[in-house]
Parts: sequence; structure tokens; C-alpha cells
Amino acid sequence: MVRLLAYISDKDLFAEFYRKKLSRRLLFDKSANDDHERSILTKLKQQCGAQFTSKMEGMVTDLQLARDNQTAFETWMGDDDARRPKVDFTVTVLTTGFWPTYKFMELALPEEMVSCVTTFKTFYEGRTMHRKLTWIYALGMCHVKASFDAKPVELIVSTFQAACLLLFNQAESLTYAEVYPLQTPRTAKPSKPSKPSKPSIPSKPFKTFQTSQNLPNLPNLPNPLEIFKPFKLPNLRTFESFQPLQPFQAFQPQPCIVMHRT
Repeated sequence: MVRLLAYISDKDLFAEFYRKKLSRRLLFDKSANDDHERSILTKLKQQCGAQFTSKMEGMVTDLQLARDNQTAFETWMGDDDARRPKVDFTVTVLTTGFWPTYKFMELALPEEMVSCVTTFKTFYEGRTMHRKLTWIYALGMCHVKASFDAKPVELIVSTFQAACLLLFNQAESLTYAEVYPLQTPRTAKPSKPSKPSKPSIPSKPFKTFQTSQNLPNLPNLPNPLEIFKPFKLPNLRTFESFQPLQPFQAFQPQPCIVMHRT
């Protein structure tokens, strides 16, 4: 792959695609090991320079720091029942500048998840200062144990799906109109400042003037309407058949919730 890179003209575009694929391998645990990723980045660095692989190397290092941070978090909780929540969870703290931009979506977390977030915030704020945590729920995966009459089933779902499933612990059936306000955080929207009124425009902003009588005689110009003759549009071909797109694709589970820090 490094040899083929020499024949690519737009290396910046290649770096952006490679960084996105590398982030998915690291976050979803699809990479063979960190040493293999570092060896490829070293070859790319020799070929294109240090600035070409600076963000990629920061991603690999950032993920190792996140693992050490999770180990320290487990040690901090220990056997204290007051600190340890009832749900086992793993948090991966990432640096915003290294990783691709992920879309933030608001979510009203259930009580089980709220206790996990509160516990980790208490731990993280005690170790660092002046850092803001932003929870990226779209990258989180949850293992939910469903107790059915026949047998219990373990479901691997996303954070949004788990939040909806936990609502059925309080009710046997819910409609969409009932689920939507429970999953949408109620935040007061700030009032928009009133726009200044625009000045009124007079009905006749332009004044008429009289032409001078001493103008030279202009040649007779052709009528522009005679130059441009009407034309007909070509016949458009109709599509007799088409293949519909597939809106849903399979995905792999991700056992952690990812956050950014700035």
C-alpha cells in the first residue's frame, strides 16, 4: 500500500479516508494490534513526512491513554457500593483534534445510564481541570438482557435502542407519541433577539430624466427578438426500471461509549 501511495496525486484525500477507516478499526476493535498500525504509520511517515501521519499517530496513542484511564477509573471505584453504579460500563475518552468529527445528538438517558455518567464525571473532574466532556451516543453499544417467558435473551443494541427498550420496564406498551417526549431532552430555547426594522423604501426611488437632443444618430440595430429564434427541448428519456437503495446495512457492536475532550 505504501508503494501505491507514490502513484496517487491527491495524497491529502487519501490521508482523510485512511484516517476515517483507522478510527473505525480502533473504536470497533477491528484492528489486529496497535503494533501493526504503528508499523504502517511509520512507513507512511517516511514516505510523506511527519505532518501526514501526525493525527493518525495521535489516534493510536490516544486510545492507549483511554485504556489506562479506564483502568484508573475501575481502581477509583473499587468495592465502594456508593461509587459503583449498578450497570457495568466502559468509557473511552478521546481528543477532539485527532479523531474525525462525529455528530452530537441529544438523548434523555434513563436512570440506569444517568448514574453511570454522573459517576464518571465525578472521577474525571477530580483528575483534570478545564476540560469539557461531550458524550457521543452514536458510537456507543449496550448489552441488554431481556427476560422473556420462554428464556432470557441478550441483545446487543445501540445506545439509542437501549434507552428505548428500558422504557418498557415501567410500561408494557408505548406508542411513538409517548416515547418521543421521553427520549427528547426538554431544554428551554433561548429567545431570539428582535431584528431591527428595515427602513421603508419609497414607492418611486428613481427619478426620470430627459435625454439631450444633441445625440448623434445611432445606426439601426437589429431587433433582438428576431435573433433568438424559439427552440424545442430534446426528448427526455424515461427510466423504465430502477433498483431501490438499501436504507439499512449491517453493523458491528461497539462495547463502549466515546467522548471528546477539548
